Amino acid sequence: ITTISLTFSSAVDPVSTAAAFSVLQGTTPVPGTLAFPNGATELRFTPRAALAYGTAYTVRLNNGGVIALDQQQN
Repeated sequence: ITTISLTFSSAVDPVSTAAAFSVLQGTTPVPGTLAFPNGATELRFTPRAALAYGTAYTVRLNNGGVIALDQQQN
């Protein structure tokens, strides 16, 4: 796997979403880069190295860490 993508129903704040997002192999964070294409309605994680076939990974998006942009503006 070379990219993990999450799609949101509305645009999100990239800073809070990046802080809430992680990919782990066991308890070890997987290094990579985040992008927020499509008007910040998508989070795209690209690991620094390809994820290993047959290896379990955990993708986390901490509850309460994602803020929709329309909520910030209200």
